[in-house]
Amino acid sequence: MILTNILIIISLIILIYDGIEDVIFRKLFYINYKKINLLIIVYPIFLVLLLISFPLIPETFKIILNLILVLIFWHNSKSHLILGLEKQLFSLLLLTNFLLIINNFYGSLFLSFCTLLTSLSAGIAKLQDRMWSKDLDGFYRFLTMPWRSRTKVLNISELLIRRSNLFKLFCKTISFLTPYFQIFSTILIFLGTLLSISGSKFLGQTFLFSGIAFHLIFPILLFIIAGLGFIPIMYFLNSVIYIISFQKISFFDNISFTFISFLALSFLIIFILGFSGINRRFFPKISNQFGIFIPKGLHVMYTEHNLEGMITFYIIPENIKNNHPIFINPFFENGYRSYKQNFISDKFFCLFYSFMDLILINYDCNGNLISKGNLKYGTLKRKEEIEHLLKYFNIGKIIFNQFNWNNKTFSYKSTRIGHLNFSKSVRNLELLNKIPNSFRLSLIHRLDKESYI
Repeated sequence: MILTNILIIISLIILIYDGIEDVIFRKLFYINYKKINLLIIVYPIFLVLLLISFPLIPETFKIILNLILVLIFWHNSKSHLILGLEKQLFSLLLLTNFLLIINNFYGSLFLSFCTLLTSLSAGIAKLQDRMWSKDLDGFYRFLTMPWRSRTKVLNISELLIRRSNLFKLFCKTISFLTPYFQIFSTILIFLGTLLSISGSKFLGQTFLFSGIAFHLIFPILLFIIAGLGFIPIMYFLNSVIYIISFQKISFFDNISFTFISFLALSFLIIFILGFSGINRRFFPKISNQFGIFIPKGLHVMYTEHNLEGMITFYIIPENIKNNHPIFINPFFENGYRSYKQNFISDKFFCLFYSFMDLILINYDCNGNLISKGNLKYGTLKRKEEIEHLLKYFNIGKIIFNQFNWNNKTFSYKSTRIGHLNFSKSVRNLELLNKIPNSFRLSLIHRLDKESYI
């Protein structure tokens, strides 16, 4: 019981941090934040109340308070600018923690498994990606991302690759094995749990703990290499929650399967249908409404989607009277990872997807600049997001750097490709006439079905 309470406290502290960060930067991260300003502020306050009172209040009040928190989180997320993997893991942690607090260990087992399934999903995506399945340089690229990897990891990796053929072989081997480890470790956990519950405890626990060992080590390695905000921390935490929930179910006879457990199991099934793409294809409205809880496809973590032709940003706001925007640049001016990424959530980093796709859509599919000076948005949604961000900073300049892979030097080459000067009425974009073609460039043009605006 003590360990369970420790997990609950850690989970709530993480959720409170995210909530407070959203309050401080609500004008930045929430479109039309004024409409939900009170709910944004109330959310972390309710979390603090839950942290203080959860050991003392009756179960009915715990359920009511947690349901209110889930509804507020869901409602606020519909206006949030960043709905990436980290935010989805926050949603899963909120739900899992809900079930831990009311001692519904079947439910916490099912929901914590959703987080572990993101690894299986990412493994499947890697098997479909040339960097991990054909070229076998995915792992080395991950180690040496100038915009993401820690500086010491990047420098040591580049030094080793120049001097050691053994390190090259090691990186290729890890690139080949990683997708399979991600997939089969998750399958082992699932099979081990089923076998243990059905009576084959020794074989079941052998499978389960073999699989869970990878899910405990993997997020630690992610954190060491690239930080990734709260993603590795929540991943590790959910792995521990899964173990604790399994032990409670296995060794205590008074753990019952309730209606709430059934709802959690149903959520797990819907989650699986989410990353398989079935929800988005057959139930698009439901998928869009509850996208913060349910994935809309495979988790394409560190594939061609985000390892090739990446464009980073560096914002220089002009501090004038009554305009002092608060912002933490996740990159340095040269596009490299800033040490500030160590102390903030991933939402600041994820803004680079919005700016990158904006720049890419100003080039055609062959990498030729479409029109000098004029800023094109591609879609109405992107225009709304970008205009919201520029309005937040009001007046300033954004510098853009692109990183392209060089097969000869086996490293990323950084190029300053331009900048955007902006004010209330001015959007002056200056870019290079041509950039290298990339998977992301082609992808954005495929996804943007609306006319240029």
